[in-house]
Amino acid sequence: MKLTKIFNNESIATVFNNTADENNAVREYIIDKITNRSKASGKMSIVTEIPINILSVDTYQREPKESKVLKIAKNFDERKLSVITVSIRNGRLNIVDGFNRACVFKELNIPTIDARVFSCLSIEEEA
Repeated sequence: MKLTKIFNNESIATVFNNTADENNAVREYIIDKITNRSKASGKMSIVTEIPINILSVDTYQREPKESKVLKIAKNFDERKLSVITVSIRNGRLNIVDGFNRACVFKELNIPTIDARVFSCLSIEEEA
């Protein structure tokens, strides 16, 4: 199985036994919550916990390194992992940095991951 497929909405819905509508509702709620917190604090980003099953990857992302993902998963120590970086764009929570780490969480069936979420990056700023 290609690891990029785990972030495909159809695969996520199957793995987590959620319907696409349930995933969309969760995604919309999280985006709204993050956007409101960001505006209230005056900050461009916040750190929060995000469900793995609502994260997306954009086409510019490299394929994750399966050997690296499996090695990290085998020696997993959450204290050694930094937060991933996510950008809200076009109604999606796109992984900007930390795709391998997110894949480890998915591999280990850990449902959420800490992320620094930006709400105002362009695709050029993400890459």
